[in-house]
Amino acid sequence: MRSAMLVLRFRRALYLCLCSVLWLVFQGCSSSESSRENATERDTGKQTRRRTSASNAGSGGSKGSAGSKSSQRRPEDAGQDAGEPDAGARDAGENADASAPDGGDADASVDASTAAATSGPEPAALGRPCGGMVYCREGLFCNLDTSAGGKGCMDAETTAGVCATMPTSCPGDYVPLCGCNRRTYGTPCNAQMNGQSKLHDGECDQTDCKAVGGHLVLPKDKMTAATCPDGESEHTVSVDTSGADEISGAVCCTPG
Repeated sequence: MRSAMLVLRFRRALYLCLCSVLWLVFQGCSSSESSRENATERDTGKQTRRRTSASNAGSGGSKGSAGSKSSQRRPEDAGQDAGEPDAGARDAGENADASAPDGGDADASVDASTAAATSGPEPAALGRPCGGMVYCREGLFCNLDTSAGGKGCMDAETTAGVCATMPTSCPGDYVPLCGCNRRTYGTPCNAQMNGQSKLHDGECDQTDCKAVGGHLVLPKDKMTAATCPDGESEHTVSVDTSGADEISGAVCCTPG
């Protein structure tokens, strides 16, 4: 009887052990299956993303090709491309040029006229005509004296002089003359050093002063120099020849 009970207990214990083993095996299989399913899902997601990327790359094939080609170009090719507009810009420019009258010739003429208006005539060389809008080269002045081949102090818009060398130093003698600008100079050399030609010998007078919109102011006496009133400026030293005797030491005063 006792032996039978021991056998029964042994079988029960063995049954429980087998059940425990089977349960552990079952759990291990379930975990492996879940891991395989998760791995499969991840692989599927990766494949889906790859197919999507491939599709996008295919739809932008030309762009991708252009990008890859530009990245493989040599530095000199890249420099040339940087200085050139793209095809669309070139086509637009060609169409605009084609629609414009005379095309490139019109642009060239506009550029030439603009340059001429900006720079003006070429400065004249020594011995060449000058005056008006024609200036002499550096170191020269436009000599209007008739003795030098000029036409005298004429209208500023006319070409009435000849380019001559401008003096750099003058003697100290006082041989006054009135220049074409109605200013008195101590010698012809002083006038030429200032780019002026002779209007007449002697100091400028009341007639010259009126020509520049001024008036003469005479000295009060031999000891007091003539001065211009407030609000006026001294244009030049003058001489009054309107009376019986010339009055030296006068000044030509102009507004401002």
